[in-house]
Amino acid sequence: AIQQHNSLCATVNIESKNSNHVVRTEDIIMLECADKQITVHTHNGTYHSIQTMDYWENLLPSSSFFRAHKSFLVNMSHISDFNHELIFFKNYGVNAYLTKRKYTSFKKNFATYLEFRN
Repeated sequence: AIQQHNSLCATVNIESKNSNHVVRTEDIIMLECADKQITVHTHNGTYHSIQTMDYWENLLPSSSFFRAHKSFLVNMSHISDFNHELIFFKNYGVNAYLTKRKYTSFKKNFATYLEFRN
């Protein structure tokens, strides 16, 4: 649990074409890939990253982040709800897709996340 807490206190650099943005991992709601462009969603705004989704998946802690779809990497600490197709976030109007083949794995990972968070 301490390792999980420490990993969420980390900061990451989001490198875009013209600038760099340092954000706390816990502030990242999700990452979305559309038209080969990675968008990092936070409550403070969205940032475009020149890095790939695989880069982010390897960088961010797997205890808190889950690749729910080829186009979405979600931070489990911001999830309010989910079903077989969508993941919903607390106080955020954008949803993420959840592929049917990852539903069972996601459900298990999310339950483990909740168990160790408390």
